[in-house]
Amino acid sequence: MKDFLKMNPKISIIMPVFNCENFVAQSIESILNQSFKDFEFIIIDGGSSDGTVKIIRKYKDKRLKIIEHRERFDLIKSLNEGLDTAEGEIIARQDADDISNPQRLAKQFHKFHLDNDLAVLGTSYICIDEKDRMIKKEFLKKEVRFTDFKQGNRLCHGSVMFRKDMVLKENGYDPFFISCEDYELLCRIGSKGYKIMNLNKPLYYLRVHDRSVSAIKWQEQILYTCLIKDIYFGNLKKDIIKELLTRDHKHLYSILSPEAKKDYHLSLARKYIKSKQYINGLNEFLKLAKLNPKEANRLMIAAVQNPSKVLDETW
Repeated sequence: MKDFLKMNPKISIIMPVFNCENFVAQSIESILNQSFKDFEFIIIDGGSSDGTVKIIRKYKDKRLKIIEHRERFDLIKSLNEGLDTAEGEIIARQDADDISNPQRLAKQFHKFHLDNDLAVLGTSYICIDEKDRMIKKEFLKKEVRFTDFKQGNRLCHGSVMFRKDMVLKENGYDPFFISCEDYELLCRIGSKGYKIMNLNKPLYYLRVHDRSVSAIKWQEQILYTCLIKDIYFGNLKKDIIKELLTRDHKHLYSILSPEAKKDYHLSLARKYIKSKQYINGLNEFLKLAKLNPKEANRLMIAAVQNPSKVLDETW
């Protein structure tokens, strides 16, 4: 197996980091200890002010490429810089507080070797807490069609591997989408007819904690998710939106379609209720009622009859 892998193009792993001293060592070691050995590991620090960089510098592995920025450097710029720096034909993602199974790269690379049409490949994953305790397993759909993205992202971005030439041809990550940039890229790739899949095995450990980006910025993420759905499955035109708003996104909600606004308030209500912020959840239902009274009334009655159902994202 090792001899076979050495005959193939190496993988470039891209990992942006920022103030993640508590988890970055474990994340780095999960890559350096992969059974697949023929790779480069590009770590881009976005101006960390804690001990993150000091920890990274301790590793002397020749496969490491460390890029440091003294001032704050945002995630999307880091991802695109990683793409420009990468020498491998296959790109793999890794997030700084997550962990990869030792067989992850080997299994994903083998799948690419068998299928020349494959453009993007994620894996199922296991959610863990700050102490590495399992929260739940998520088994993702194997064959991902473009229409599947209408229900939201169907890949775990940190687990994703893709062909470099394909992503560069599609201009990489779009800096306009300051949140959910991965979802937008996948929708864009899917809309062009590229083949997207997941391995059914959970080969990635996604860490869920209070300081994670998803916990801090989930309201913004929901808004951008609704915008992206409107662009790829509605009537909004991305170029017109970008021209109108440039870098000022304050009026983003106002340009959403009625359906997207409904989706936004319902998603917020669900998130608040899941976090036991019931008053905020009720307020979102009231906002939904102004947009669609019949739908809001139906949902509120259903939530009273079966409270756990409101947490189901397919509801």
